[in-house]
Amino acid sequence: MPSRLSGSGGRSRVHGSPSKGFSVAVPEAVPAMTPSRSGGTPDLRITGTLFFVDSMKIKDIHTHILPSEPGSALVCVGCGPVPQAQGHFFSVGLHPWDVTGSDGESFRILDSLLSRPDVLALGESGLDALRMPPADIQEKAFIRQFELSETHSKPMILHVVRAFDRIIHLKKSLKPAQKWLIHGFRGGPEQARQLLGCGFSLSLGLAAREETVLSIPRGFLLAETDGKCGSDAVISRIAGILGLEPGEAEKLIESNISDFFA
Repeated sequence: MPSRLSGSGGRSRVHGSPSKGFSVAVPEAVPAMTPSRSGGTPDLRITGTLFFVDSMKIKDIHTHILPSEPGSALVCVGCGPVPQAQGHFFSVGLHPWDVTGSDGESFRILDSLLSRPDVLALGESGLDALRMPPADIQEKAFIRQFELSETHSKPMILHVVRAFDRIIHLKKSLKPAQKWLIHGFRGGPEQARQLLGCGFSLSLGLAAREETVLSIPRGFLLAETDGKCGSDAVISRIAGILGLEPGEAEKLIESNISDFFA
């Protein structure tokens, strides 16, 4: 879903168009950020002060709404701006619906935003065969974002519609070092097994098929809201399908998302 940020009261919504024990510094003020990376753990130095979160407990890996509980979701903000919201985590990317073919400025913005330690992933990027622009222009923009993902060592969150064969081909040919996650997966068990076998990660929302939830190994289950509901609704549905208590399912999802960012 393409992104534009707007505010409402105490919540911010984006409309339309990491391992266990992972630590990250939390920004208080954006202008003074000087990010550094050491052993895969990002630090953030702001006016000489480091702020740390002992562990991440993300239970919603893709949304367009700032959650009431900071750090509980990965918030997609498109090409920005990234809100100055302490304790929250973000993804940035050029959605295929927003690709024009003249996207140099967007890529320059993304290159800058991806250096921020509170930006954990690139996305949404991807391919959508049902929407313009044409497939070759979408693919060119996708490959440029793949390059940014690799340069900044951050995984990709993918929007894929009627283009699974092509995204599998691209993964095999590009051989990314970073993880690729297909968000909002609604396919069946056979397609899920194919994608997992090719090294993709899948995140499931309210529209996920029950048989698909059951077919995915529990260590690979990831959940998302896409900004369409509360995370409790998605987790409760997954819990019901798996025969777990909601609290058990929440811990499972948090652990798997933490592993995704390892």
